[in-house]
Amino acid sequence: MNQEIRNYVMQKMSQFLDNGQTLRLERILEEVQIKQENGNDYEEDNAELLEKFIAAKRLEGRSDGTLNYYQYKVA
Repeated sequence: MNQEIRNYVMQKMSQFLDNGQTLRLERILEEVQIKQENGNDYEEDNAELLEKFIAAKRLEGRSDGTLNYYQYKVA
């Protein structure tokens, strides 16, 4: 993933995320880029990230139905 792609993703997501979420997304994209450059397989990490995302949304007070929808759409 190059810097241009990261910038594109950040720009498209900025309208949906608050400052904290934007910073977290930026860190995750950096992680993915580093792993991709190193040739590491990050399939397992995707499952971990999804779990963390769902946990964060649960803490934000999203309903179980919404959480299930997120999980269905992302996975």
